[in-house]
Amino acid sequence: KNNVSDLKQLAARDYADILQCCIPVFDGLLPEPYNSDIMSLLYTCASWHGLAKLRMHTDMTLALLQSETERLGTQLRHFAEVTCEAFDTEELKREVGARQRRQAKKCSKGKGKARQQTPESEMPESGPKKKKYHLRTYKHHSLPDYVHNIREFGTTDSFSTEPPELEHRKPKRRFVRTSRKLFVRQLARIERREARVRRIRQRLYGKTKRTKQDDEGMPGPEIHHHMGKTENDWLEMGSFLRDNNGDPAIKAFLPKLKSHLLPRILSILKGQEGINVESLPSPGTCDADEVLILGKHNRIYEHRILRVNYTTYDVRRDQDMINAHSAHCNIMVLSRDQSLNDSDPGALSYRYGRVLGTYHAKVIYNGPGRIDYQQHRIEFVWVRWFDEVGREGIDPNQRRLPRLRFVPLDDDDAFGIVDPSDILRGCHTVPRFSRGQVHTDNSGQSNLARDALDWKEYYVNRFVDRDMVLRYHFGYGVGHVYSHMACPAQPASSPTGAKVNISPQLQVPGTSPTSTIRLTPSGSQFIHTTHSQPVSLGAHHDAIPEHPEGRTIDNVGSRSTSNSDSESDSSSDREDDDDEEEEEGAEEDLSDICDEELAVEEMYE
Repeated sequence: KNNVSDLKQLAARDYADILQCCIPVFDGLLPEPYNSDIMSLLYTCASWHGLAKLRMHTDMTLALLQSETERLGTQLRHFAEVTCEAFDTEELKREVGARQRRQAKKCSKGKGKARQQTPESEMPESGPKKKKYHLRTYKHHSLPDYVHNIREFGTTDSFSTEPPELEHRKPKRRFVRTSRKLFVRQLARIERREARVRRIRQRLYGKTKRTKQDDEGMPGPEIHHHMGKTENDWLEMGSFLRDNNGDPAIKAFLPKLKSHLLPRILSILKGQEGINVESLPSPGTCDADEVLILGKHNRIYEHRILRVNYTTYDVRRDQDMINAHSAHCNIMVLSRDQSLNDSDPGALSYRYGRVLGTYHAKVIYNGPGRIDYQQHRIEFVWVRWFDEVGREGIDPNQRRLPRLRFVPLDDDDAFGIVDPSDILRGCHTVPRFSRGQVHTDNSGQSNLARDALDWKEYYVNRFVDRDMVLRYHFGYGVGHVYSHMACPAQPASSPTGAKVNISPQLQVPGTSPTSTIRLTPSGSQFIHTTHSQPVSLGAHHDAIPEHPEGRTIDNVGSRSTSNSDSESDSSSDREDDDDEEEEEGAEEDLSDICDEELAVEEMYE
């Protein structure tokens, strides 16, 4: 499967994977207007495939799938009648060889005179045959039935053939362990033996409590993100700035960092006891360089991996791992275009960036209203921003993938500091190979930005998974809380005059109607709001709805009970009885397995 063009030994899932990422590869292969037709057809196929495989459908998504089905039929007919007729297509070399072998085998089946009397029309042809694309197949004619079947029987994952096809691997592996004689009975016994061993293992180890060491470093699904606690890899700011003097990425790094940290540490101080909130300054009235101190030897601490948890369209929790030193280093955050009206569907969109590093700092506040010199751990991400090319990413009528390019290195907004709570999730960017690289000799201008291998443009793969498909259809994903707009946005300003856009206030499921959140702007390092108790994007933009009773596991465990001692004694007695029964059941299962093994050995002997 190394050469995709050969299409050898590919299953349906392999074709699906190829469809999800082949659009950048086909770009520019054919002349116009056929290139545009092919790109539009591939986009429609990928969009239809992503919508058809959704695990949760609503009336809106089904209507969207119906429109995509109609568009797909129109483009397939245009492809067969116009695009394919403009090219002479013929068999591949491997197809010619396979056909010749089949025909030669068919001609050699006779004996004696029968073999000699084979007509010339059945003799293998030496050259390749012409091949034409047509729509006379069942798969094409069954496309309009998907919407009806989903309404009638449920989502496609409930009646797909993929689960039984994957399950078919297990009996194949078990067959090797049989004697090839009376293998049906042996396969059944192997399956029963595996089931018993699985139950025994679950009884013995299923209820063992995980230690704190096992859970160390692993984030819970309810939190937004997780960054390591270690402080082994550190950067001393003075040495870091001197060693990289002249690098475009380091331009105004420290002022940007402190300007980003100031409003965050002020919000932390406002939540502490003993702080006079009125004595604290606003971020725009004080100099961040004077009131902030990077504690512990003026250091920042680097981490390799940032784990970001998010809620998918079908209200499940998933996780992306962001590593600045790997291919999984691109992120997406919310952004608002000030040039558009709030009613414009493209006003609220995404901005993309490449993570250059994930850090945390021990920050000390030394400004008005302080009561101590306590260090506060604040996490941040250093990002190199992309600029969007065209309107493909925010205009649903554009049947193209969103196109990006890096902001020029000499631009003041080429780099920025981002709160990890503002990250929606990781994204998949693919180079636009038809445009080529920026530096043909692989000699970049910045070692920190790693621009030596930059491409002139990139595509955002919006079909990388089903969750990403619905993120570009605002309001269609049930779990995408940020896309359910409740009121227009209110613009804000930053201390330096940079444009800061606050996205709409959103109501979080499970909260009161007056409980709203403000989405953090993605394109700026300064976040300000006049709300008395602001809620950050990372805390609730993909919040999990609470139980109807409003109780969590913690407050359920903290309920006061009058007979706690007697209940604990009786519960411990019941646990002891359960343990004894489990041990007896485990011994019985083990004895059954031993008896079966002996019986099988006697049968073979």
